[in-house]
Amino acid sequence: MKVGIVGIGGLGQFTVQMAMIKGCEVYASDVSEAATKLAEELGCKKVYNNIVDMKEAECDLIVDFAGFGKTTADALEAIKPKGTVVIVGMGVLQSEINTYLVITKEIRLLGSNGGTIEDLKVVYECFATGKMTPQLTTIPFEEIDKGLEKLKNHEVKGRLVAVFK
Repeated sequence: MKVGIVGIGGLGQFTVQMAMIKGCEVYASDVSEAATKLAEELGCKKVYNNIVDMKEAECDLIVDFAGFGKTTADALEAIKPKGTVVIVGMGVLQSEINTYLVITKEIRLLGSNGGTIEDLKVVYECFATGKMTPQLTTIPFEEIDKGLEKLKNHEVKGRLVAVFK
């Protein structure tokens, strides 16, 4: 199965790793230089700055962890006919999509707000056995304002974690 991941942040990086563990061919897209570098380090077959360019990969599934409306619209453009686009991110809560593409390409469009307990057990098992390694950027809790600025400027690699001391 060919899987495209949009948004290589905290959840996106985990999904890249899980898809690879399951034997999928993984492609990624992000606008952040740090995130695209992370996707390359994780072993994605190809990394795109523009989601629509992912069309050449002919993905069966694209998961949108950004959810900025345009990212979902672009995923619909990029997905192969009869493919599935899953929206996870809530960058914006309302957006416009091209229903012509959904109908003519027979795309399945799904929303997801989390997995099951069984899904979490599999993820935790992958962490515990070392099959998955989270990329974390840690900051002292007192510097959370600086951390938020780093997030805004796309300077965080992976998940940002504020640590209490």
